[in-house]
Amino acid sequence: MSRKVVTLAALAASICCSTWVHPATAQGDPSLSAARELFQKYVDLEHNFDVSQSELYAPDAQIKNTRLYPGGQNQTISFSGNDYKRMLRAALPLAKARNDVSQYSGVSYAKEGSGVRIKCTRFSQLKQYSSPLELIVAPVGNSWLIVSESSQSRP
Repeated sequence: MSRKVVTLAALAASICCSTWVHPATAQGDPSLSAARELFQKYVDLEHNFDVSQSELYAPDAQIKNTRLYPGGQNQTISFSGNDYKRMLRAALPLAKARNDVSQYSGVSYAKEGSGVRIKCTRFSQLKQYSSPLELIVAPVGNSWLIVSESSQSRP
């Protein structure tokens, strides 16, 4: 394989598998840096099926998931942060047993009030579909936490 092909393949892999923030945007703005760090921790903990991922959510976070069913029907359910934390702690060991891993692409960060809105596409390797994921992260006490999550899922 030519060196040019190998370099292009490496570049494509880095684009597909990396979380990007425009460097000029991230420099000098601690909230964007904090949001990027929090999202990377979110992904790392999920990929390791680590139940401490639940601690990234504020107790009063607003969680909303819209379930899309075949035939076009959908159902939206909402949870508090505390309820979702309990659900995550129960679900992550099951996800590990099934090797239910998601990949994230098209990640963007935008300042919103004192927090940051993170948007991306989540790809479920187990179920083979992509869906939007949107998080709002903000300072809560001395930590940055997820204060809102909006997602879609399929059966």
